[in-house]
Amino acid sequence: MEPARTLTITVSPGPEAPAVARRAVEAFLVTAPVVDDARLVTSELVTNAVLHGCTEPLVIHVRSFEDFARVEVISTSPPRPGRGTVAKRPRGGRDGGFGLAIVEALSDAWGIEQNGRVVVWSEFALRERASL
Repeated sequence: MEPARTLTITVSPGPEAPAVARRAVEAFLVTAPVVDDARLVTSELVTNAVLHGCTEPLVIHVRSFEDFARVEVISTSPPRPGRGTVAKRPRGGRDGGFGLAIVEALSDAWGIEQNGRVVVWSEFALRERASL
């Protein structure tokens, strides 16, 4: 397997954070067949972090391998009690609530890891999509 290309950026948790992260992922994965999905998923994950109380800078880490790309949104804010690794069904309404459903629909795999920080990751297969 060829070494991964990587991108790491840090964004302040505010209203501009999703747009900053989205633009960085788009520029990094510009030629990948998953750029649109990765851009939207990144925006949803950063938005969730900001809306759910992240107060520390977020680290966005993207790796692109030959077969897949992986986006990680890392929050060093303490995890909120009761948050697990399983997504809940969306409670969507007029004001939102569909973010993780979008992540589920567009990602080939995704998850949440908590170990003193919260890492929400999403992976996108590159070879399968390139042949569609």
